[in-house]
Amino acid sequence: MPQMAPSLWLIIYLFVWVMTYSLGNMMFYSTTDFPSSKKTTFSSEMMSILWQ
Repeated sequence: MPQMAPSLWLIIYLFVWVMTYSLGNMMFYSTTDFPSSKKTTFSSEMMSILWQ
């Protein structure tokens, strides 16, 4: 198995995480009536945590 740079692994992990997170949100919020502001606030908080 070829050695990859840690940054590349981080990018791959973040990409997969964001994709699964958005897919889960689409499924979750299509079956419930939560306000979209709640989702936006949660996403903003997660992004601020990730980018610290």
